[in-house]
Amino acid sequence: MSRGPAKQFDPQEALDQAVDVFWARGYESASLAELLQAMKIGRKSLYDTFGSKHDLFQAAMARYAETQFATIHQILTADRRPLANIRALLRHWEKDSAQPNSKGCLFGNNMPGFGPVDAATSEQIFGYVKQVEDAICSTLRAARQNGELNPAVQPREAARMIVCLSQGMALLSRVSGETSAFQAPVAAVLRLLEA
Repeated sequence: MSRGPAKQFDPQEALDQAVDVFWARGYESASLAELLQAMKIGRKSLYDTFGSKHDLFQAAMARYAETQFATIHQILTADRRPLANIRALLRHWEKDSAQPNSKGCLFGNNMPGFGPVDAATSEQIFGYVKQVEDAICSTLRAARQNGELNPAVQPREAARMIVCLSQGMALLSRVSGETSAFQAPVAAVLRLLEA
């Protein structure tokens, strides 16, 4: 039995374009027409390759998570002391949030649109955010073992605080043109963490 004609587009490249649309517009606001235009594919190709718009969104979230986690992992495992890696991650997020026309965070941008209405997608988003928290917590535990972390700070609580800060910066970056707005909260968190 023949397999049919080969795809006339790169599915990974098309998915990356879908990530950009969902990231900038959100799931609800991203129209099928916008997605098809950005992905440079037809409706049949989208359905044959990715399934529904919702399936495409879930694939886009997985792709976004993969690229974001790669960056986070690289920063948190760099050849520096653990607390220096936490500082580097916070500065990375601060710099990203201060960029003009920042799109924020794909996860944070879409959290309000799901909730109880789509518990599976909510769990998927929370699961991705929890992976970031776990990676930060692990690095903070290493900082504690090295004597770098303020003894009053609990690694899990601090990791959750850092995730909340990152999401807050990402959301504010979509509406704030003040590029220095994130320096003070990042500095405050770093002072709290340091022994």
